[in-house]
Amino acid sequence: MSTDTSYQINSDVTTDQDLIELAGLHVYMKLQKDDEIKVNGKPFIVRDSNIDKDKTGLDAITVQNLSSGEYHVVYMGTNVNGVYGNADLLTNVKLLTAPVPEQLEASDQYFLDMEKKYGEISSVAGNSLGGALANIVGVRHSHVRSVTLNPALLPASALNPEADYANITNYISQYDVLNIGIRSGQLAGRVPGNQYDIYNGVPAFGAIGPNHTGYHRPDGADQSYYVIGKEGEPGHGKIYLDAHEHIVTSIWTGQPLYGGNSVPIKINRDMLLHLGSGLETKVLDRLKLAQQYVGHSLEIINDESAKYDLRLTVLRSAFLVLFKDTGNGIMQRIDQRNSRLKETVDFLHGLLDKVEEKGKALNVLLRSTPIEIMEFITRREISVESICEVLRSELNKMERRAEELADTVESIITDKIPQLLHGGQEKMHDFVVGELQSHFQIVQRNKQQAVTQISEYQSQVVDVGESFHKLDRELANQAFFKESLSKSFEITKTTKIDMEDSPHLLLGLKIKEVAVDAAIFAFKELTQPLINIVIDGVDMILKILEDLGSGASITIKAASHVGIYGNPVGSVVSIFTDYDQKIINAVNDMMAPLDEMIDTIHGVRDGLRRVKQNYPTLVDNLRPYIDSALFAKDRFYDVYLYNSAANAILKEMQIVFHDIVRQLSTNRGKAIVALRDTSKSVFNNMATLETQVERGTAW
Repeated sequence: MSTDTSYQINSDVTTDQDLIELAGLHVYMKLQKDDEIKVNGKPFIVRDSNIDKDKTGLDAITVQNLSSGEYHVVYMGTNVNGVYGNADLLTNVKLLTAPVPEQLEASDQYFLDMEKKYGEISSVAGNSLGGALANIVGVRHSHVRSVTLNPALLPASALNPEADYANITNYISQYDVLNIGIRSGQLAGRVPGNQYDIYNGVPAFGAIGPNHTGYHRPDGADQSYYVIGKEGEPGHGKIYLDAHEHIVTSIWTGQPLYGGNSVPIKINRDMLLHLGSGLETKVLDRLKLAQQYVGHSLEIINDESAKYDLRLTVLRSAFLVLFKDTGNGIMQRIDQRNSRLKETVDFLHGLLDKVEEKGKALNVLLRSTPIEIMEFITRREISVESICEVLRSELNKMERRAEELADTVESIITDKIPQLLHGGQEKMHDFVVGELQSHFQIVQRNKQQAVTQISEYQSQVVDVGESFHKLDRELANQAFFKESLSKSFEITKTTKIDMEDSPHLLLGLKIKEVAVDAAIFAFKELTQPLINIVIDGVDMILKILEDLGSGASITIKAASHVGIYGNPVGSVVSIFTDYDQKIINAVNDMMAPLDEMIDTIHGVRDGLRRVKQNYPTLVDNLRPYIDSALFAKDRFYDVYLYNSAANAILKEMQIVFHDIVRQLSTNRGKAIVALRDTSKSVFNNMATLETQVERGTAW
């Protein structure tokens, strides 16, 4: 009914989690000798402080675990604000070179001094540069364990390529920029010992520091969380950062579950009750935190859904602004009754009125030939009314075409802009928000089922543990009092949970980028022909007006050519010359508004041609507005942050249950086999949840 090996749990000893908290948090608080601190509930006292005292830049403290009596040396990372902060910066550079920097030699000497003073030093620890300081000690002294968080590398000359340095454990945060760089540079071999990835941190620019040190210390104070959003807005909350919380350990032994199996345990009543207790603190509490993260994510998604009309209004306004700015201003106020195009048509009507007025004056002059020269000249009148009537008829047509253009733009804004939020498909009117909403509603239901399953499992574990105790007592009573055994014991059964599958968010968060691309393509395909047709219609009228204007110009200019014939006397020639000049002046007066008409028409045609040509670019320039309308950029990233934090917990829960399954698998009793099978079910459900939540983190 048990394994051959048992493990004695000692809650007093200093764990890797304790050392990581000391290295990433407490040592940076510049503790002094005799300062007392609590680390995960354990009392520690600073026995020695070497802060801002060493010219090499070495900063370190020696602490004692008052419960276990163990001594530990903890090295501080780069301390730019320290007395010898520049020495830290110089040491960081020298780590890339072959010789061992002076500060690393000093760290080893400090360790030796402390061991001489206090006896055996159980562990050394450090973060960043402090991790390199701890690891040089671990490299040189195999009897001491070195535990680091995101350590800097060591000079190649300090390492033996043949050694495995099993006494060194390095925990690497998933978002640590230092070790991302070390691994990218293929320098991971310069970090000695075991390297284990842990899922702490937040993939946000503002969290680069906490991601590296493992802890958030704004203004030098400990703050265990990163704040998302603003207080009072949907989705406002905290993501907890402390690195030691993300070092996964066995519920039974407290051993970190990395690099191999934990020590086998004896399955008995105490161990099962210990499992039941651990399920509350190490599993249910963590799972509820993940559920809280997803809940905040869903709050943001629901808020975006509620803002649909606002997002649509902003997108419509953005399109209108961009449209108005195209075509050399001809589209200004296109959404109003006094649009620039309508205003231009009215202006052309005014010019035509002037042409007509000046034409009538010219005809009066042509009909008023002085009697002295009447027999010597040719007279030609202009049909002003017919010229202006044809032009005015086309202007009226243009006015109607201009209204059609305005109506088309209004239709695009009213009816077609909403289709941008479809993301190139027809299933949902608000595609990205709808996909996220539908998916995470399923995730939340699944998470609640997982919480229920684990709660029932916890009761089942406790019942089996108590049954072990009752069975042991009955066996003893049977042997002593000859009593018969009970046939069965009441054991809570765990409900079988089938996780709901999600057909949503199959592209992950890349769905937004894909939706933007699809929306732009579909919008161009839908609206470009509409714009082209109506602009071509306006341009056709303008072309007719332009041709009519040019023809009228030729006719009018012909009126200025008053011919003289015969053999007039000098006085007649003088009168003719004066009359000819009057005709020329009258023609020029008539031509001025006509030329302005032709120039204006040419300008309008050029503007409309630019609108047509630039429309695809206009839609492309709408991209950032479509992106925000599909889902506000900062809020979308907040969803990503929350899901990343939830997913980290689900990964950790799988590690925990893998160990539970393995430990329970050593026992063949029916009740334990039932627990093992339930543990497998929980493990599989955690894997399913992780896959589903991961869709909210995958770009």
